[in-house]
Amino acid sequence: MAKKTVNTPKAAYKSTAKVVISFGMIAAPVKLYKASEDVDIHFNQLHSTCGHRLKQQPMYCPHCSDREGSKVEVAKEEIIKGFEVADNSYVTFTDEEIASATMGKDSKVVIKEFVPADSLDPIYFDGDVQFVGPDNGGEKALALIANALAKTNRVAIAQMVSRGRLRLVALRSMMNSGGYWSLVMQNLRYNDEVRDACGIPGFDTPVTAEELDLATLLVAKATSEKFNPDKYTDAVRIKLYEMIDAKKTGAVVEIINEKGYDPASGFDLAAALRATLESIK
Repeated sequence: MAKKTVNTPKAAYKSTAKVVISFGMIAAPVKLYKASEDVDIHFNQLHSTCGHRLKQQPMYCPHCSDREGSKVEVAKEEIIKGFEVADNSYVTFTDEEIASATMGKDSKVVIKEFVPADSLDPIYFDGDVQFVGPDNGGEKALALIANALAKTNRVAIAQMVSRGRLRLVALRSMMNSGGYWSLVMQNLRYNDEVRDACGIPGFDTPVTAEELDLATLLVAKATSEKFNPDKYTDAVRIKLYEMIDAKKTGAVVEIINEKGYDPASGFDLAAALRATLESIK
C-alpha cells in the first residue's frame, strides 16, 4: 500500500531552536517545535527512456563557461553574495558584513505590544507555525503568557533575530487536545511586504440589493459555530495515493476531465444564489 492519507503516525516532537521570550522584566526560556508537517506528494524527475532519477547539475558559472568553451563548475568556497544594483552590476558582501547588520543573536523574542486577535489580518501571516514549549525554568512564565492571551483574546506582537533577519512574529494562544492553553508562534510579513488589493480591478462592480440579500442569507445558512478541521480532507492527495496503489499493481488509471465553468455561456447570479440556498438543507 502507498503511504496512508489519514491517521498517519506523527513524528516525535524535536526542538528546532532555543530562545527567550521577554516582555519588560518577564523572561521565559523556551524551545520551538514545528507545528506542521509536510504530507504533500512529491514527484521525482525521471529519464523517460530508462526510468532512472535525474540529478541536479552542480553549480557553474555561465560567464566563465562561455569564455572558456566548457562548463566551469564553482566550488562552495568560491561563492559570494551580491546584490544587483544595475543590469549585471553587483555590490558584494561577505558573511561577516551581513552578520554585522543583524541586531544581536538568535536567542530573544522581544514582545512589543498586545493587539486584539481579530485585528491581525491573516494576510500578514508568513511561513510555518511553531509550537512554543518551555525550556528549563520557563514553565510558569510560559503558561502565564498563554493563559493571559487566551483570557484577553489578544495576540502578542514581537521581534526576533533569526538567520540574519530581524523578523516580526505573532504569539497566540491555542487550546490543545489536553484541554490546556498552549502557545504558538508564526512569522509575520512587514507592512511594506504586503501589497494593496486596491490595485486588483473588479471590486467596484455594483451588486443589486436582491443579490446582496440572497448572498447574506446564504452566508447565514451555511455558517457553523466554529471551524472544525476534521470536516475537511485533501481529496486530491487521497486520489493520488489511490492512483499510486493502482499503478503499483499495473492497473490502468482512468483519466476524467471535468468540464470547467464557461463565462461565455451566460450566468444569472441571483438564480444561482437561490438554487444554492435551496440545495442547503
